[in-house]
Amino acid sequence: MIKTLRKITLGAVIALAVVCMGIFAAACDKNDDGGEAYVITVLYPNGSAVDGQTEGTGGVIGDGEQGTFVMVQLCDADNEEHCYTQLRLGADGKLSIPASELEEALSGVNNFAVHLNGLPEGYGYDDNYKVSKTNKEVTITLKLK
Repeated sequence: MIKTLRKITLGAVIALAVVCMGIFAAACDKNDDGGEAYVITVLYPNGSAVDGQTEGTGGVIGDGEQGTFVMVQLCDADNEEHCYTQLRLGADGKLSIPASELEEALSGVNNFAVHLNGLPEGYGYDDNYKVSKTNKEVTITLKLK
């Protein structure tokens, strides 16, 4: 009886360890492409992050939700008619989109122009920021108008 109980307990411990390792591995691999992502960071002139969820002048996202958020849109830098859907900038001033998702949506595009909409009142930016397959991160510092 004790031997059977030990075997059952050992089996349960091993099964639990396998499940925990699977959960840990899934949490570490958020993107199918090895974690590569395009990352856009938006800062105020003083270097603090723009809270893209509450400090914008508005916007509407795909599901019709309206709010005071900052929107980021990535377009084909060579043909501005091909754009990816607008996405909300995070509260930490960042937007991260998996590289595979963007590259699949805009198939064949190598350079993406970064556009910001709904910026906080009184701020603007130079409209010449780009990300590419070889340079996936950009930091945009806003300017006072």
